[in-house]
Amino acid sequence: MRDTRYLISMLKPECGADVIRLCSQEDWPRVIDAAVRHKVLPLLASRAVEAGFASVLPASFAEMLSESSATASSPELTLSLVHHRNTIRISDLDAQRVELQELLHSNGFPTVALKGAALLERRIWPNPAARRMTDIDLLVVDPAHAVPANDAILDFCYRMVRPDEVDSDSIDHDDHQEPALLSDDRHGSVEIHSHLLPRFARHALTREAAVRGI
Repeated sequence: MRDTRYLISMLKPECGADVIRLCSQEDWPRVIDAAVRHKVLPLLASRAVEAGFASVLPASFAEMLSESSATASSPELTLSLVHHRNTIRISDLDAQRVELQELLHSNGFPTVALKGAALLERRIWPNPAARRMTDIDLLVVDPAHAVPANDAILDFCYRMVRPDEVDSDSIDHDDHQEPALLSDDRHGSVEIHSHLLPRFARHALTREAAVRGI
């Protein structure tokens, strides 16, 4: 609990930078573990960069470190690497969103970005690398297009995700989306949605309301 409270104080805009700079070397491993547990490690790394505790690494240096079998020697370096890797990951996910939406639109399957992909498209986050993002969610305007849209992505050198490649908690067994797809040389996965929500909650926000005016 203490480590979680410490982590929360680091993430506060008004005082987080000072807390980060004053954190002892002995406390950092526990704080980083807490950030991993609460799935906010990219946000912590971003805050550390803003505080001047971690750094934006030159690409060549970060690549050399990534290929090394040695573990990061300090919290500064650990958080710098986290920030660098997540910057690349988020940039690639957004690039895939653009590519796939253009592909699907050209095939007659217009889509709307959902969740994290929508936040990226609208540039909601000042620093996209601060957020954790695992996949791209796209809603087809016409629910009848879900299966052919998924097939078009498969033809675009993507494949179905295997169960051992994802967290079991993230597997959705409802009928509002198609199976997750990925490209082996890209980050994350993509999911085509025929509806916004699972069947039991669909009355709360309809697909028609979400795509109205698009």
